[in-house]
Amino acid sequence: MSKKTFIGLTILASSLSIAPALATNDPIRVDGGLIANGAADTNGVRTFKGIPYAAPPVGNLRWRSPQPVVAWTGVRRTDSPSKACTQMGYQPGSFYQREFYREPAPTSEDCLYLNVWTPARNAAERRPVLVWIHGGGFAQGAGSTPSQGGEGLARKGVVVVTFNYRLGVFGLLAHPELTNESPQHASGNYSLMDEIAALTWVHRNIAAFGGDPRHVTIFGQSAGSMSGALLLASPLARDLFVGVVGHSGSFSEPYQTLREAEQQGARLAQKLGATSLSALRATPADRLLQNSDREFRPTIDGYVVPEDVYSVFARRQQLKVPVLIGWNANERGNYPQPKNLEEYRTFTERQYPSVVPDIMQAFPARNDEEATSAYLRRQTDAVAAGMHLWANMMSAAGASTFLYRFDRTPPAREGETPLGPVHTAEIVYFRNMLNTVDRPWTSTDVKLSETMSTYLANFAAKGDPNGDKIPGWPRYAPDRIMELGDHVGSIALPDAAHVAWFEEYFAKLHGRPSTHN
Repeated sequence: MSKKTFIGLTILASSLSIAPALATNDPIRVDGGLIANGAADTNGVRTFKGIPYAAPPVGNLRWRSPQPVVAWTGVRRTDSPSKACTQMGYQPGSFYQREFYREPAPTSEDCLYLNVWTPARNAAERRPVLVWIHGGGFAQGAGSTPSQGGEGLARKGVVVVTFNYRLGVFGLLAHPELTNESPQHASGNYSLMDEIAALTWVHRNIAAFGGDPRHVTIFGQSAGSMSGALLLASPLARDLFVGVVGHSGSFSEPYQTLREAEQQGARLAQKLGATSLSALRATPADRLLQNSDREFRPTIDGYVVPEDVYSVFARRQQLKVPVLIGWNANERGNYPQPKNLEEYRTFTERQYPSVVPDIMQAFPARNDEEATSAYLRRQTDAVAAGMHLWANMMSAAGASTFLYRFDRTPPAREGETPLGPVHTAEIVYFRNMLNTVDRPWTSTDVKLSETMSTYLANFAAKGDPNGDKIPGWPRYAPDRIMELGDHVGSIALPDAAHVAWFEEYFAKLHGRPSTHN
């Protein structure tokens, strides 16, 4: 990768002026040029949307590391977000479409933009910064949906940044020819490179918005949480953040090797009839997407991800920064579920082919009703074990560690069956953004959201969620968990035996001894 790229750059002290531009209508200078100074809302929060953090990854830049921002002349408007990165999107009427993507979101490969919410009145305030990495299985999502906005946390004194990163085949394709053209002899992981480029932009520019470039915390959910774990093990992300918040996504499952990922990319090229890299780059985006949706994941490429992430953590060689991580009590309640015993076994054989008898014994079912409940419990416990493992390894390395389980059932809409605390349910609570989801929220929800967002703002400010007028949150202990729901406080770890089972299973997958205490 050339010296012109963001990746691997030495982080320099910002050369931007710290004049109190935020309190005026003067434009703000960022990488590439001037941007308009947004008007403050009634809470004093200013919003800036659609700021480029890298060049459009189109044409010959498809499947290359993010390149520097293309400069512009004049003052760039910042009153609307960019298009989301190219993706299939969510089916109309599906849970995620109705919950978070009610308005159709146009997409484009030209999508490397970010958004900033700041409560600062001038650029000298040096507020703590939270940088959000959205979820979506590395295949869907965007950093610009209302429920993922930053105004709720900005009202608590934090500068918030959200951004898009390349998804699916555009963000994760590896191929022998891509590896050969790379100075680092690696390919894939363009999604992660985009994330690092966005964090680098934050370091270079966030002071102009009143943020402190030396006090940046990552927070992410699902794939965004997995990204946080990956970045803790990546040498390219060092010095870019001082803390990580992760919701329902870890490093427990092994990633492909570069060789395996290259073979996958070569099969796609063959399927498309693309006999050269130039032909693959010339393939229309829609055709690439239709032939590869949700097939790609990050890769152990020897560069961005140098080796098995589990092994890095096991050797205590990850970044040792404070972490606040956890899961939800019904993680897969909004996903397809087996309806009977036969389907339960089919699901098990597909997910856990090497341990079918063992896992069926650990999570038994005698009838169709038990099949569904056993499956849901198993899916939640798998996520729980991954997060517990992450917490265990961070604590063992000496990092301040805080672990939670979210178990509040959001109120159901009229005619809707309550699904419980499913995957993504915690997002609007932590962000203080209940108003962006059309549910009949109660005073209990409002109070819980106020508490959870305060925890998050405190963690961003000092690497510790504790503060005045909220229940105390103890540091990680293997047999305890912070419950966030109708009750807020420390409780015994639920389903400890199942968590232990999965931690043993994950250790075997990585060829390591178990870390379960």
